[in-house]
Amino acid sequence: MDTSRVDGVDADLIVRPLQWKGNFAFVREFNRDASNNEIGMQPVETTGDDVDGDFDGVANEFTIGDQTALAIYLAAQPRPVTRTELASLNLIPQLSSDEVRAINRGGKVFNRTGCSVCHTPELKLEDSIFSEPSQSPFYRDDVFPAGQDPVSRGLDPANPVRFDLTRDQPDNKITDAGGNIIRLLGALEKDHQGRAIVSLFGDLKRHEMGPELAETIDEAGTGASVFLTENLWGVGSTAPYLHDGRATTLTEVIQAHGGEAAASRDAFLALPTKDQKALIAFLNDLVLFKTE
Repeated sequence: MDTSRVDGVDADLIVRPLQWKGNFAFVREFNRDASNNEIGMQPVETTGDDVDGDFDGVANEFTIGDQTALAIYLAAQPRPVTRTELASLNLIPQLSSDEVRAINRGGKVFNRTGCSVCHTPELKLEDSIFSEPSQSPFYRDDVFPAGQDPVSRGLDPANPVRFDLTRDQPDNKITDAGGNIIRLLGALEKDHQGRAIVSLFGDLKRHEMGPELAETIDEAGTGASVFLTENLWGVGSTAPYLHDGRATTLTEVIQAHGGEAAASRDAFLALPTKDQKALIAFLNDLVLFKTE
């Protein structure tokens, strides 16, 4: 198969939607790396059983069961929402008419400037069931990095932990005064064909972003200035921005775009101030939320 013209994903055509460089395919794989590098706790899946790989006097810091539980917990987090949506459910104070107009205007500006080409507002899932381990062999381990057989250790694709992303998340179930569930706010919504709607504002592809954003080393081998499109759902809650946290505002983020995104950046900079502010209002409408 000729994959010479494939752009934004690896030549094996496996979509790797995790990490800034887009080099992890599934949640468990990402978690293992983060467990060691960010938390400082080593999974037995990478060190081996009963191995104190970091010489801190503790072995088996993250068991196989721990990693399974962590993957399921993260996959079941409530979806990001919008302030507009929260206000309609009286979960936050009502937005002013000026705010609503700015958000609506900003959505149109977002499309007009080309931002939505890479930050695709919606993707659809034909199958809304999350399975750990995955039912696809491309998104699970044949063998753990340390050599253990997942199936023999209880991680069997024939007997997975499964839940429906459109129905089963435990958080953000909105109830009426009688305790009846009136809205599964944390779950993915469905379209008229029954497909799950993922309002990701991303395309799950890598893009060349220009020298200003380039790292000093090509860590993942995909290019020092190549990054996975950042998914914008929840972006109003996640400052600071960019892979190194250098940007404190969304305007700074846009200004730092280059490479494949240079045209959209220039289109934003050429906008009247009112339209620039409207676009930022649209982005700030995309927030994270969890009920008490």
